[in-house]
Amino acid sequence: MSEGEGRESAEVKHYGTSKEVNAKKAFVAYLLGWLGGLIIFLTEKEDRYLRFHALQSLLWNAIFWIVLVCLMVVFLTMGLLGQNSIVFRLISILALLGLIAWFLGNFYLWIRLMMASLKGEWYKIPILGDKAEQIA
Repeated sequence: MSEGEGRESAEVKHYGTSKEVNAKKAFVAYLLGWLGGLIIFLTEKEDRYLRFHALQSLLWNAIFWIVLVCLMVVFLTMGLLGQNSIVFRLISILALLGLIAWFLGNFYLWIRLMMASLKGEWYKIPILGDKAEQIA
């Protein structure tokens, strides 16, 4: 669990918006990936809870896609070059295993983030959550 999860619900309720509505908007920020995060971050100017979750969603999605593309490039490049080399084939297999682990780990994190946002929690991804909280 992260530091911010125990915050009072009064901190989640801002500017006449109920905690439930904010939780649903934060859920959408994760559900729709970078697009949901971007829309909510650009439209919400005052509510720190929503801005935090929207920005954390944006940062997490940016890193997810960068690492995914890098692993795919390694997998495909080594696979094409490794037709006659066991080393290249081994690197390609390791990149494939990395891709599978990356997908599974991020799928779990995606579900965890959506569930935390629905509960009104300030669940922070290490490092990214701190940056999102500073900027929000």
